[in-house]
Amino acid sequence: MIKSKREVHFVLGRLSGPIPGSFSLQPAISPRMRGQIAALEENPQYALARTAILDQVARPGWRSVLEGKLSHPDPSILTTLACAVVLSARPKRKESLDAVAVGETGKTWKALREFPSRIKDIAQAIEKVNGSQLLDPRKQLEEEKADAAGVRQSFQDLPELLRAWTRALEERMKAVRRLETDVFGDSDPRAYLQFLVKESTGKPNDRLVAGLLNAAAEALEKSSDVDATSLAKARFRHRKKSA
Repeated sequence: MIKSKREVHFVLGRLSGPIPGSFSLQPAISPRMRGQIAALEENPQYALARTAILDQVARPGWRSVLEGKLSHPDPSILTTLACAVVLSARPKRKESLDAVAVGETGKTWKALREFPSRIKDIAQAIEKVNGSQLLDPRKQLEEEKADAAGVRQSFQDLPELLRAWTRALEERMKAVRRLETDVFGDSDPRAYLQFLVKESTGKPNDRLVAGLLNAAAEALEKSSDVDATSLAKARFRHRKKSA
């Protein structure tokens, strides 16, 4: 298991089409931090700050995105990002991809890249065994069994199914690698939080975002001195850097 000081890693972005239809936020969140997110959502002061932002959402579909209804069972995106800003440093690309890979599959990103070639070798080996006069597993199936023909065909199709599976996995991994750079190259949760609020409400609402982050920090017993001015400056720096 990869050890990291950070407890939430993000692969952020969109593959194509308009937000929120193709919106993608894939947080790999540690179990301990999931508990912190759940507790934060029950905090009265934080709940008020969160509701103040949600009440400004005017664009259809966006409230469901921000509340997490489109990413269920993952937590609210607003709360997840607020926790990320308060508790986490900016991730490196490799850290982010490895965290997602290990958290969801138990394999590092490097191991996943090598996995398709191993499966292709297995598919080739299965074909050779299927072609053996002595060892072909299909000969072990009893003809009188009702599902014998279907199972025999499955044995025959297995190598090609494995190859199709590996092709799909390879394409999905390429897509995931593009996610971080399609919208933001740095996967900065603070910048992403500001982006979501501005897109969903039609304006930055820096004062409300500052209130959300300060309420989250207080509930999590962390120091915070965020204000609307500092958020506006940060947004300007991010826009200038992106340009």
